[in-house]
Amino acid sequence: MKKLTLSAVMFATLTSFAAYADYSQQDINIDAEITDVVSLVDSHNAKLGSMTLTRDLHDSQLYSSAQTVQLKTTNPGDVGVNIYLERAPTLIANAGNLNEKAFTALSVSLDAQELEVGLGGAATFNKDVDFNLVVSATVPNNASTGERYTGIIPLMLESAA
Repeated sequence: MKKLTLSAVMFATLTSFAAYADYSQQDINIDAEITDVVSLVDSHNAKLGSMTLTRDLHDSQLYSSAQTVQLKTTNPGDVGVNIYLERAPTLIANAGNLNEKAFTALSVSLDAQELEVGLGGAATFNKDVDFNLVVSATVPNNASTGERYTGIIPLMLESAA
């Protein structure tokens, strides 16, 4: 009986206290800008993500790849797209090792116009038109059969509007 009475008294005591928590209100300013989505797509209208260079039949030191592409934008008011390379493209084997090897004279061209590094070298192209994208590079002098070279073309696409 004592336990029951003690429990009842403790319960009554605990429930009689009002629980208050301090609070504060804080506003956070937010903003958003609707940006234009620009992309480079292949002949199947899929975003171009990779290309494989193959040996040129007439020059064993040259590897290249060509593909038909289009520039797409989500903004119907866009008349064209500015394109440039953010930095020099690379095609390397054994990256970071002492025996690192890299293709040289790596060039990227769109409709026979070589793309340049930096915004100052941006070229403007029409959207929704077929272009021939060509990537070519020279094999390193010390290349060995069976080596795999990987790299990236840091292509920048911006609305020309």
